[in-house]
Amino acid sequence: MIKLWFLLAILAALGHAIVSSLDKILMKNKKLKPLSLSTIRLGTNAIILLIISISFFSFKIPTGTSFWVYILSIAMVYTGAVVFYFSALKYGDVSKLIPYREMITILLSFILALSFLSEKVNIFDFIGVIFIIIGGYVILTDGKIVIPKKTKGILFMSIDAIFLAIYGIIAKSATFTIEPIWITLFMYIFIALFLALINFGVNFSDQVKTFQRLFENKKLLLVSFGASLSAALGTLSLITALSIGDAAKVLPISKILPLFVVLIGWFSLKEKHGIARLIGAIIICLGIYFMYT
Repeated sequence: MIKLWFLLAILAALGHAIVSSLDKILMKNKKLKPLSLSTIRLGTNAIILLIISISFFSFKIPTGTSFWVYILSIAMVYTGAVVFYFSALKYGDVSKLIPYREMITILLSFILALSFLSEKVNIFDFIGVIFIIIGGYVILTDGKIVIPKKTKGILFMSIDAIFLAIYGIIAKSATFTIEPIWITLFMYIFIALFLALINFGVNFSDQVKTFQRLFENKKLLLVSFGASLSAALGTLSLITALSIGDAAKVLPISKILPLFVVLIGWFSLKEKHGIARLIGAIIICLGIYFMYT
């Protein structure tokens, strides 16, 4: 029987892979400013989770100092990741930067889980992590070995990866005392608020124009909503998986979205992929097998 944490981690990866594919569609519209769009998207995530919490979890505002410390910590760390991600894109090609972010995030998440959460792993878990990293890299680079240059893009994307790894560990710690739905909901509320403040402070007109252009185009609005729905459910799946499984296993498996990006490209977008991506997908599957057994 499939373990629940494993299924949820897979669903988290699938959800964020769908988000990645829908983002490609949104980013083709040059009039939509990425950072401004993120504010709208993350705000929509919060609204979707608010509706879910009211419908299925008897919405309430949790109390206690520890709750707000965890939520604000998670929100600030994730906001930092978003800011450094978009800062990195100003100095480099995203297709060349993302592989290194994923490698750093997976490896650092695994190390932090062992160091700060004292989780126990075996040799197969180590092998699984290495396979997932290699497979993801092969897919994201089409089998090419891309040697990174010392640029601001690489620096900012590396910092983004560190923030994402820390976010996963804090989220796992929060699940010891807080239900996943409240972590996810209030995390998104505060991230959206932080990003709105940043956007309004940096370029208020971009935020307003992006909002107007998105709502004037029903197709883009539907794509944006689909991305938010996938992100909200994907993150809820991840936090729930962390609440019942070890972070050292859940976090690496939840980062196998390159595998799903390839599958979505094959079946939905009719993209053609070479032998390198097929090999990468097989390597990731082997990594999943080692971590699950």
